Order: sequence, then C-alpha cells, then structure tokens
Amino acid sequence: MKKATKLTFKLGDFNGDDLEDIAVLFKPTSKPVETTQLKVNMPWVYPSTTKSNKYHRSLIIFQKAGNNWLNDKTRVFIMLDTTGVLETPSFKLLVSYKSDKDYSEHASMLPVKINNDLIILPTEAGIDTYIYWDKDTYKLFEPEEIP
Repeated sequence: MKKATKLTFKLGDFNGDDLEDIAVLFKPTSKPVETTQLKVNMPWVYPSTTKSNKYHRSLIIFQKAGNNWLNDKTRVFIMLDTTGVLETPSFKLLVSYKSDKDYSEHASMLPVKINNDLIILPTEAGIDTYIYWDKDTYKLFEPEEIP
C-alpha cells in the first residue's frame, strides 16, 4: 500500500485582488505544460545548480477569479523545485497576512512594495525567504545572509 502524502496548504489573498487564493505544496512527477491559465517557473535554479529532471516538493498557487474556482479566469502558478529546498525536516509553509502585526516588517524586506498576503518559506539557516506577487507573476526573494 502506498503511503498517503500529507497535503500542506495555506489560504490568503496572495495577489492583492481581495479574493481568497490557495497555496499548496505538491510533488510533481514531470514539468507541466504551460497554458494561458497555467504558468510554470523554476525560482530555485542557481548558477551552481546541477541540471536535474527530478522534481522535489514544489509550490502551486491557485488564484481565485470571481465567485467560484471553476471558471476560465482562474489562474494557476507553479513554482517547481529540483533542489529539495522545500523538503528540509524543519520546513513549514507560512503566511504573513496584511492584518498581522509583523506584516510590515516582512513586506519591507522585499524589493517592491506589495499590498497582499505574503508567503514565507523558512530555511534551515533560520533566514526566511518569501514568495510575493509582482503584478503578473510570483517571485522568490531570498535575503542575503548576514553573519
């Protein structure tokens, strides 16, 4: 019998349109084909990263459009990972909501001004990384490590 995978997800307004979106961790078996509704990027590819076709736990964000999820305006953004960064033992998917007292501290770290809930991806080194909406796509922000 195959072991059941625990589904990890968070709700929030990740693109600032006042509609609830869903961020879900999942493990893809292959790279999805992009469409007008489905966008795929690989933010965890660095110059020193060895090219790999093995996908690790990744992030998918569903943007609600209108009153329901099942319409042709719902957009889906996949952030694929081939490095395993989202599979560390202490990893948790976190959200800083606009209403949180520490939201402005987190949002001030970003290279752009935002007005939406923020996805936080803590690292083993204790430095939070962030997924934020940049007007047309989601981007990864990794602050420089300060010794």
